[in-house]
Amino acid sequence: MSDTLIFFGLAFRLALFVGVLVCVSFTDLYWRRVPNVVTYPAIIIALCLLRVDPNPASGLWGALVGGLVLLIPVLRYGPERAGVGDVKLAIFIGLVLGFPATFYALFAAFGLGAIVAGVGVVAGRWRHTSSIPFAPFLALGAIIVWFSCGPADSFQMAFDHMGLELLEGAFLDIHGASQLRLLPLE
Repeated sequence: MSDTLIFFGLAFRLALFVGVLVCVSFTDLYWRRVPNVVTYPAIIIALCLLRVDPNPASGLWGALVGGLVLLIPVLRYGPERAGVGDVKLAIFIGLVLGFPATFYALFAAFGLGAIVAGVGVVAGRWRHTSSIPFAPFLALGAIIVWFSCGPADSFQMAFDHMGLELLEGAFLDIHGASQLRLLPLE
């Protein structure tokens, strides 16, 4: 498969990824819903984009892990307290990030959610039985992972094969699975 096709597939995936995550974050914050009208088409498009992914099995494993991990609270507390929309969002995130990046995104989301909930309880805004919208935490965890160890590295690999600089003159440079550093502006 050509490097250019991989690059444009990744660029489209990034645009879709960020658009969906921003949309569901706002709808979950304001209306406590992750709309099916956003998640179902996003999942279908992400499945289609696996055709240009160099490792499509990773996306399928990521979707399985993401869906199963967030299905546990739904089964334990019911769909009224733990949203089924979050399960569908985790499936989408898994398809885009792949495995094991999905696991890292979920870990970050649960950690960020726990910190915010803890601060809210200590500040007296919430009680320990309160529910909070979880899609913004899933989105933030997924974006953190995208730019630290997810498909962003695939962009660098595609550009390396084409002999181009990925972020020439940009603010960020991604090297390896755990290093994100600032570039000087010239």
